[in-house]
Amino acid sequence: MKKFLYLLLAAALLLVAACGEDAETTPQVLRPTIDESSITIEPQSGTISFRAECPQGTKLKMLLRQLTNGQDEQLLDVVVMQTGSECYVRLPQLVGGSTYGFLFIGYDSEGAEAFRTQERTISVSKNAGPAAPAMHRLKAHAPTSLVAADGYVEGDEITTLMEYRIDDAQTWTPVAHDGIISDLRPCVLHL
Repeated sequence: MKKFLYLLLAAALLLVAACGEDAETTPQVLRPTIDESSITIEPQSGTISFRAECPQGTKLKMLLRQLTNGQDEQLLDVVVMQTGSECYVRLPQLVGGSTYGFLFIGYDSEGAEAFRTQERTISVSKNAGPAAPAMHRLKAHAPTSLVAADGYVEGDEITTLMEYRIDDAQTWTPVAHDGIISDLRPCVLHL
């Protein structure tokens, strides 16, 4: 009987030790946090900043939706500054005269969605735009949304002898049809 009790005690100790090892090797799931009251919008720099804690292995993203001209969405990365709790998102060039909704999404250390903040809005006023080019009879039509490629420039002065480039691209594209440059995304066009 004593041997049986010793064997039973030894088995119980092994079981407790094995359970203890599993508990120690089970990784802790880390989650980011965000202080929603600290969210500020800086229209001139196109930046939204806030305070958050992002333990290593976690991440934050911002979901940006255009509310005025459709429901286009972009998922933007959040940059954590050197101080650790100060974070910001630099917005892409937004279409003037539009309203956008945005919210933050936190992902835990296992990559699962941990939370979504309340959605907020930002309105972008229409600006006058750049000065008119030397060709005075051109008419530009902005894309209808952040991701649409339906912008175009029209005018009798546009010919297939011309080329254009987008933003600061090095490559120039020949004009395909007299009178129009089409299929343009939000950008800066150089003639």
